[in-house]
Amino acid sequence: MPLVTRESEIHTLESQQHTDDQTANLYDKETVKIIKENVSIVWERVKNSKNLKQSGLANALELTQSAISKLLNVPDKHPWTERYLVAFCIYTGANISELIPENVLPLFTSYTEENEKGVDENFLAECIESVANFYKKRGKVIKAKRLSEIAGELCEKLQKTRPTNEDMESAIINILMG
Repeated sequence: MPLVTRESEIHTLESQQHTDDQTANLYDKETVKIIKENVSIVWERVKNSKNLKQSGLANALELTQSAISKLLNVPDKHPWTERYLVAFCIYTGANISELIPENVLPLFTSYTEENEKGVDENFLAECIESVANFYKKRGKVIKAKRLSEIAGELCEKLQKTRPTNEDMESAIINILMG
């Protein structure tokens, strides 16, 4: 069963509670542009760290490959809907606060309240995968304890910063050099 379908009942109930302001803000021209840029940055990062494929994203969003290409293409004007953003987060493990501009984020409290407390476990898992891939690309083996230490430090440094793939690599190098 696709991830979007699994969440559709919850989404429908939450959507009924959303205001017209939220919809207006989500589709504001500047907001659409910022969301597309943020999704692009997060997608590049998570597809590398988690070895995700665009075809898998298409399945999760119940869209064609062509539609996904348009959504991921920043200059293209096709907006990310609320449903697509939630499905993207479920598929990638990203936090919705990485995608939506801060001035609009308070309107999405039903998606962000649970992640305001403590460590974002999805981001920590992504950090673990990023560190493991960093070592793997270099033909090195890392012990589990050291992996968790570096990933924990990486998560502390980068959580809530909307890091790019390059930011993750650079931070890993800084941690190892520090």
